[in-house]
Amino acid sequence: MSKQQLGMQQLTSLNGNNRTFDELIDEAKAHTVIGWDFSYIDNRRSESNTTWDFSSLVRGEFMTETRFLDLGTGGGEFLSSLVPLPQETVATEAFEPNIDIPSEKLTQILLKS
Repeated sequence: MSKQQLGMQQLTSLNGNNRTFDELIDEAKAHTVIGWDFSYIDNRRSESNTTWDFSSLVRGEFMTETRFLDLGTGGGEFLSSLVPLPQETVATEAFEPNIDIPSEKLTQILLKS
């Protein structure tokens, strides 16, 4: 059995519902991704906790910084969780379907604060 076939079998067995690799790929292609919202795969993804908290590290830096650059902000979900933001905050996003999303989200959040 090739490594590729073995990998596909493992993926299929991990999803718990006996769907093929191709079926899972087709499902993913059918979903519109907005920002970093991958909730449609919550039932078959896992993550491990780290010994450190990235958002706490970033917030700690905000205490002394007046500038912040967020590269690849997605839909601005993480950045919006850090409010209040440094005075000069810039976010970039290269994935075309997401380009307007962080701007709209962050404008609403900043107007409320």
